[in-house]
Amino acid sequence: MTVKIILSFIAIAVVSAGISAYYYYIRNYNFIGKIWGAIIIGIVGAVIFNYLLKSVTKFFIDTFDINILAVIIGIVISLELFHKATP
Repeated sequence: MTVKIILSFIAIAVVSAGISAYYYYIRNYNFIGKIWGAIIIGIVGAVIFNYLLKSVTKFFIDTFDINILAVIIGIVISLELFHKATP
């Protein structure tokens, strides 16, 4: 069970880092804390949406105990909101 939790967090962190890098480097969004702030906000959003939308995709839930669709939606929404809040 502990290994599953660690693998879930690593998967969320990797997806968050990838999407955050896209928003920071390619779309040129500015965030408080630069890329690290974007990654942290992405992880928080991913965890929240993973909890809220856990029943959408069964495969990732069974394999990694995460819902990849909820993770991606959570990261994107969190980064968009964070970008709007950043002066």
